[in-house]
Amino acid sequence: VAMDDLGWLFETGNNVNADQAKALSLFNEAASRGSAEGMYHLGVIYHEGLGVKKDLATACQWFIRAAAEDVPHAATEAGFCYYNGTGVAQDHEAAFNAFVKAGQAGLIDARVYVADMLERGDGHNQDSTYAVMWYQAAAEQGSAYAMTELGAHLRLGKGVVWNEAQAMQWFAKGAEQGYVPAETSLAMGYLNGLGQSVGQGRQDYREAAHWFS
Repeated sequence: VAMDDLGWLFETGNNVNADQAKALSLFNEAASRGSAEGMYHLGVIYHEGLGVKKDLATACQWFIRAAAEDVPHAATEAGFCYYNGTGVAQDHEAAFNAFVKAGQAGLIDARVYVADMLERGDGHNQDSTYAVMWYQAAAEQGSAYAMTELGAHLRLGKGVVWNEAQAMQWFAKGAEQGYVPAETSLAMGYLNGLGQSVGQGRQDYREAAHWFS
């Protein structure tokens, strides 16, 4: 752990002069002793080309090793490696499983990837109900994209019981972050008087114009 921490200091230049070569040496030493964090940081170094020639295949090998040791951020990166076939045979099912592992650890981006793959039936059987669960988890963490996707599923009653009022609430949350698809969906709701139940929403052309603009 001490080597990992010291390597991070040299990598970032936090309270010391940045020294990528020193960071690489320390992370290599940590990884050789079985440190999962050291493996992950080596992946970052090769992925970003920090003091070494950028090498995505090598980066992915380290990310996959770190993910096997339950490093959440490494699991997200390993998911991309498997998805794109970088440094490893392309395997969308393995990518899905890696994203699930990271998502279960609370990583918002991984939760979105899981939801999208479930919605497409990519790496897993298509399952809108399961996708909604993951979209909601990411939405509750603040992802405007997930808020909008959750709202769309609620508006359509896809994978979840139809609820236009809740759909408008999620569109509003996404719109408040300046996310254009959410603004558009919210505007459509106001334009058509959606928001509570059929024929009972608040039709508001002023609000619709505001969000369309």
